[in-house]
Amino acid sequence: MSLYLKHYFRAMSHIGWSVTILTTSEAKNSNAFALAAEEFKKRRLHVEVMEDVSQVIYSGFFARIYAQFKWWFILKWNVKRIREQVDFDVVFLPSMDYVMKSMSVFGSPFGDIPFCGFFFQARHHLQSCGFRDKWIARKVQKKIFSRCLSIPTFKKIFSIDHTFIHFAKKAHKTEASKLQFVSDFSEISGDLTKAECRDLLDIDKSAIVVLVYGSLTPRKSVKSLLLALRNINAERQILVLLAGKPNDEFLEEFNETIFELPELNNFINSRFFVHTSSDEYMAFQASDIVWIAYSSSFSGSSGVLFQAAYQGLPVIGSKHGLIGYTVTYNNIGVTCNPEDITDVTKTLESLVNDQQLVRKLGESSKKFGETNSPLSHISTVLKVLES
Repeated sequence: MSLYLKHYFRAMSHIGWSVTILTTSEAKNSNAFALAAEEFKKRRLHVEVMEDVSQVIYSGFFARIYAQFKWWFILKWNVKRIREQVDFDVVFLPSMDYVMKSMSVFGSPFGDIPFCGFFFQARHHLQSCGFRDKWIARKVQKKIFSRCLSIPTFKKIFSIDHTFIHFAKKAHKTEASKLQFVSDFSEISGDLTKAECRDLLDIDKSAIVVLVYGSLTPRKSVKSLLLALRNINAERQILVLLAGKPNDEFLEEFNETIFELPELNNFINSRFFVHTSSDEYMAFQASDIVWIAYSSSFSGSSGVLFQAAYQGLPVIGSKHGLIGYTVTYNNIGVTCNPEDITDVTKTLESLVNDQQLVRKLGESSKKFGETNSPLSHISTVLKVLES
């Protein structure tokens, strides 16, 4: 999201827009926000802080419902307050997922101001598109989505999932003009060579490096990847580079796995912290393959997929969901069932023992990354905001 904001701010500053940012205190004080805001001239950027919604009052389902409705009222009150000081033409939500349910009940929290935004967590289309999905609430989400579309001031819903847009335009023909596909993208920059990055990360130059990047959670199926390495028949040493900040569940699972199988330490280089742009570049530049085989509970896309494509790296993705579709359709890697250790082992072997295949998939990945550029994404969004 910080990458999106950086490009939005850069483009808006370039064309001379005045922008008011409504965000939480935690987000405003984050390094990611500061880096994005640097793209904007201070005289045209106004930042307002709103209350953060804690989800600790209830657990599970009730926490999410509570948060949705409280966010709606916080947005409504703050937009009304800001409007008394600043006149603005349109509201843009980088993510609408946190208020979709409440908007389906109460309508727009922005009064008569037109608004648009991104919807990332669409799932009610998956089964209709041929993806494996056991989600029992798809009818409820379809109803919620339909009610949101009918809000008169709702200009456009953006999605980076073209299968969802294709499905939604057929399912909601009368509101099809409000649906807009926007290509995802990534951006990684640096000038160090692969060998230099490996020296800095203390990685053997002859090893095949499999990168797991970003927020490290159990859904990334790292345990399956590590267990598969026990019996793999590889011609070269394989090293798993774990680069990102782990959550508590991941650390608990990871530590238990290493405690039971200490020999797995031979396959791991762990860098458990939030990566800066230079850290990020080193991680991808030092790697040969990127792991994005997420568990069956996750059926969406992955920003790491586009980062891999930007660097021209092949991926090992999950067979199911949008990741499986994107990897297979664009021939940018191989897929496996991350919950089947035997399948993971065979898939990994097929890739690491065939350098010609790695190069071929890497070339396809690079082409895929080039067609999903920041310019295409940003120009689509800004065109809607201007209209």
